[in-house]
Amino acid sequence: MKNILRFLLMLLLFAPMAMQAQNTIDVEVGTGTSTSYTGGFCTYYNYTWQENIYLAQDIQTVGGYINSISWYSATSNTLSTSDLRIYMGTTTRTTHSSTSDWQPQSELTLVYSSTSAVIGGIVGWKTFTLNTPFYYNGVDNLVVVVAKKASSTSSSTTHRYTNTTNAVLYRYSSSDQSYANYPGTNTGSRTYYLANIKLNITEVLPTCPTPRDFVVSSLNATDATVSWSPLGNTSVFDLYLTTNASEVPNANTTPTVPSVTDTFYTFTSLTHSTNYRSFVRANCSSEYSPWRSLPFTTACSAITTLPYTENFDSYATGENG
Repeated sequence: MKNILRFLLMLLLFAPMAMQAQNTIDVEVGTGTSTSYTGGFCTYYNYTWQENIYLAQDIQTVGGYINSISWYSATSNTLSTSDLRIYMGTTTRTTHSSTSDWQPQSELTLVYSSTSAVIGGIVGWKTFTLNTPFYYNGVDNLVVVVAKKASSTSSSTTHRYTNTTNAVLYRYSSSDQSYANYPGTNTGSRTYYLANIKLNITEVLPTCPTPRDFVVSSLNATDATVSWSPLGNTSVFDLYLTTNASEVPNANTTPTVPSVTDTFYTFTSLTHSTNYRSFVRANCSSEYSPWRSLPFTTACSAITTLPYTENFDSYATGENG
């Protein structure tokens, strides 16, 4: 009788999760084709700790469990490691603001560990299946940390990367093994070599999922057309637009454009040469999905009077324009 009651209790606890739709996808983040030994694993040094920030707007998932992570290996050269660890976490930061702006250790989860992993060895995606799948909410930015120890180094074991300002913060040494551990208050170096990655994610669709594939499909000095892909049975969407780079709408924010029934919208009468942040969410009547963000910058205004001249009278002598 006790076993039956325990079984019924487990069904009640896990039934909501079972009823959520699941979908497994591969998401590639980064489009650069340049290669470096710094991107991903910093193979030129023996002992390294490398922290990378990947933006939610580039991952474009409703959230779910990350099963594996792959790096694009540019050569068949290899580097054997005696200790390779991968950590994941989430953050609202988009970049590392300083050389000591590490993700708090308490907000990192060890998802992969091996004492015999080999880096490289193929030209193409090299996959590391996580020991523990990591739940990623799809809203915050993703932090990926690679820590390694290796008895040798290799400048020819390289990976593709995408130029991204201050998205990478790392420490390295060829003699001090402690550099493969959490840095604490120690400083590191920032770089733009953000390695291209591919994530295998089992999405867990909520009842009101956030749209994905949010992109700018047309842009000029005064108009911007954004589009998105709905998920689940969502068919009504809200949009929000701001020029405040730090502003993030919440569930109670009044939309700039409510109840859009198309999967695209054109913002008009914008200011030229201006940075905007647009947001979209699903409006499911009784609830809303989280907002998904997308930055864009309007084009310069067209020159309509020729010849066009600028006398620079507004600038003082020696002032940089």
